[in-house]
Amino acid sequence: MSAPNLAGPARREERIVLFDGDCNLCAGSVRFIIRRDPKRLFAFAALQSQAGRQRLENHGLPGDEMGTFVLIEGGRPYTRSDAVLRIARRLSGLWPILSVFRFLPRAIRDARYNFIS
Repeated sequence: MSAPNLAGPARREERIVLFDGDCNLCAGSVRFIIRRDPKRLFAFAALQSQAGRQRLENHGLPGDEMGTFVLIEGGRPYTRSDAVLRIARRLSGLWPILSVFRFLPRAIRDARYNFIS
């Protein structure tokens, strides 16, 4: 199963996952998302790609956001644990249950995210 790649400007309703294309954990995470996204809600682009760099620039994010996921949803960027939890709530299976962790302070969630990544 392949994921849609990005070309041209993003539509407001798109959910775009930007990921570090040089990171094996990130590539595995993208495959994980694709397998659990039967509705193909997410599009993907490497942070290093022209499409990825353009999306970062469009949202005022630094080009050195390597090592983290960036989700652009509804025209807004989300990073680290915010991105992961927003992605999880749209996946098939029991993954949406992870959204209960959004009530934890972001600093705690992001510390855990940084430890794993």
